[in-house]
Amino acid sequence: MTTQSPDALIAQAAAITLALPTFHLSIQNERGKTTIFPGVQLQGVEGDVRQPDRFRATARAKAVFVTVEIRVIGIAGRLWMANPIQGAKNFKERTVDAKYQPLTRPDAVVQLLLSLLEEPRIDRAETLGNQVSTVVAGRFNLTRLSEVAPELMASPIRTDQALPAEIWIDANSVIHRLKIFGPMVTYDDTNIIRVIDFSRFGEPVTIDEPS
Repeated sequence: MTTQSPDALIAQAAAITLALPTFHLSIQNERGKTTIFPGVQLQGVEGDVRQPDRFRATARAKAVFVTVEIRVIGIAGRLWMANPIQGAKNFKERTVDAKYQPLTRPDAVVQLLLSLLEEPRIDRAETLGNQVSTVVAGRFNLTRLSEVAPELMASPIRTDQALPAEIWIDANSVIHRLKIFGPMVTYDDTNIIRVIDFSRFGEPVTIDEPS
């Protein structure tokens, strides 16, 4: 395992990972449900980030017996969403309140979480895929959101507790996984465990404005 201090390791890994030109993100619930509307559960999100200013993502949601996919493209602060009823390619631009812009970028959400990390400690070494990673344990203290990002206080992010978390970092100081224990937003189950996986670092990714 690393000889770096946990704080130094996290700072280095965040800088290196978020500076990579492209990477893939997968967000899944290992346990618990995220009910975004009555009867509608978010099943997962897959997407790609291309630095410095664009991403695409597909969110899967289940309503009763129907599963729908909502596709999103973000470029330089602008956001387009596909209407799942009219077809996956029917993108329409959406207006997003400027103060909520950070929540529309997957990499910005990760950066926000890392800025809220407290009491990190080197917990163990663990193989993830074909990589041996150092696992750093700590907690994301969402009660500090008003200090770090006061503009997000009116968002659905819960700010009543600190959530235990684990971060997998490989030998090249690249983050491969975040695991968060507990509800991050108001529509999460109380027993939820959320996993964010990073992969496909530096692979070619083209994200264009929808025509």
